[in-house]
Amino acid sequence: MRVGFFALVFAASTLLASAAPFPLPPTHAQWVAHHNAEHTRNDGLAEHQLNRVEHHLDQADAARAKSVR
Repeated sequence: MRVGFFALVFAASTLLASAAPFPLPPTHAQWVAHHNAEHTRNDGLAEHQLNRVEHHLDQADAARAKSVR
């Protein structure tokens, strides 16, 4: 009974291990290139949003200064 159980566990683990994909160098290089492109894009979006926030803060400061006069 123990032998059958361990044979079943071994067969299941072998099946799962054979189904696991191994990262291929070209695939990994494509993933790295995609990751770097997305990172650059996200940095650009963050910079744009920061510029918009600074612009709105400048407008709010100008409106506040105008209303205090």
